[in-house]
Amino acid sequence: LVSAGYFKSVPADPFGKGEPFHYRRGANSIEGLLWSVWIDGVDQGGKAIADTAPEQSPGDKCFLIKVPSSQQQPVRPDSPGSKNRSAKF
Repeated sequence: LVSAGYFKSVPADPFGKGEPFHYRRGANSIEGLLWSVWIDGVDQGGKAIADTAPEQSPGDKCFLIKVPSSQQQPVRPDSPGSKNRSAKF
């Protein structure tokens, strides 16, 4: 989304030390993993929190994201007709 001009840069992880959120594509290329270092502030490489009590469990806050096909384009918030529509990430 940065290279397409939707963001000027990758947003900073609010739990990190100024670094951006982390992201990697899955082996199947149809999904990606986005993660935050979460409350311990340590990048675990996308290792998800194992417990229901995250304050006692090291790990990252992970989000599995479907990668849009090349035919699907995110809707820019400033484009005509984008009202009440969300971007596909």
